[in-house]
Amino acid sequence: MLPDGSPAIERAGSREDDDLMCAIAAGDQAAAKQVVEHHLPLLMSLARYMLGSDAQAEEIAQESFLKLWKQANNWQPERALIATWLRRVASNLCIDRLRQRRTTALDPRDDQPVAPTQQRDLEEKHLAHRVNQALTLLPERQKLALTLCHYQGMSQRQAAQVMEISEHALESLLSRARRGMKKSLEHEWKQLLPDRQGLDEYGEIDLPQRVKK
Repeated sequence: MLPDGSPAIERAGSREDDDLMCAIAAGDQAAAKQVVEHHLPLLMSLARYMLGSDAQAEEIAQESFLKLWKQANNWQPERALIATWLRRVASNLCIDRLRQRRTTALDPRDDQPVAPTQQRDLEEKHLAHRVNQALTLLPERQKLALTLCHYQGMSQRQAAQVMEISEHALESLLSRARRGMKKSLEHEWKQLLPDRQGLDEYGEIDLPQRVKK
């Protein structure tokens, strides 16, 4: 913890970040472009998994960068990494949007008969669609924890910093998220892909590395 009680932040690469923020505060467009090019893919990926929309992911990324530009003059050296700061802002923006959604429209299944050679591809696509649905049904913070750790490849320590919670609290969110995914997906995993081990040795869903659209 820092002296003011806020969570400690990993400092690797902080000097470069601080220099970039000073340059951005001075109006250096090249520095701003460097930050965007480096961090845009991760922000887009995070927001896309959270919201399921490329258009909304772009809006979240834009809003996050705008907040960063406004923060440039007040950036506190040795306090935070740009990556952690941006992910935290984007995460909060995504949660706000999810909470504004009153209903979730789910696509109907296509039950038209298909050739046997196409069946496996359709099963794969349907399973990916069901994973997206199951993610959508999770509470916002459980979904965020799972997205950061599983789909963003962050360590639990890094994800806890982004969410501003303890690692123990993060583990609790992940455990509940996995149980929720297991409840939603266990039937599909066994029915559609019987040759795969959909459950790990602890009875939790072994999620695909990437959810396809």
